[in-house]
Amino acid sequence: LLRFLRARKWHVADALAMLAESLKWRRSLHVRQLMQQGEAALNPFILTLGKNYVWKEDRDGMLPIYIRLAKHHKADQTLEETNLFNIYSLELYRIMRRHEEQLATIVFDLKDTGFGNADLGALQLIISMCQNYYPEQLGKALVKDAPWIFPGIWKLVRPLLDPVVAAKVHFCSTKDMTKYFDPAHLPVEYGGEDPF
Repeated sequence: LLRFLRARKWHVADALAMLAESLKWRRSLHVRQLMQQGEAALNPFILTLGKNYVWKEDRDGMLPIYIRLAKHHKADQTLEETNLFNIYSLELYRIMRRHEEQLATIVFDLKDTGFGNADLGALQLIISMCQNYYPEQLGKALVKDAPWIFPGIWKLVRPLLDPVVAAKVHFCSTKDMTKYFDPAHLPVEYGGEDPF
């Protein structure tokens, strides 16, 4: 309840409306059944790609979610399959938190991405889900190794974000990652020492 109140700046009626919409959304997409079925409910091919994972904590004690966009190809799955995978992943991250107030650091790894990895439909859905149905769970978002085309995409995406959420977005390179992570907790592929 606190997350919904914070998201609506302590306006109780707005927070209640947001919560009601979230519950309707969860029911309409059968989120409980999805989690009961587990990976069996998903396209098995998506699970083999290694698109995302969670590992240890950042310097602020937040749960890092590494999303490797180069592993996502829009043509490999339907938007519905991508959406189910994203919901399943968000629900798993909620379970993995050490405590209810732990926020997430999302690392959007854009290294080696191209036009085949761009999926604006999936991006719009994930932004909508995070803002409307999983409020106040993002601590920061690190956009790592953005290609030259990304500033144009960012201009399209930024207006879709709440200004508070947009302020949590930081652009960085692999060498900058140790500002946000203890090298001992950071995977080698991100410039750390952890051989995970």
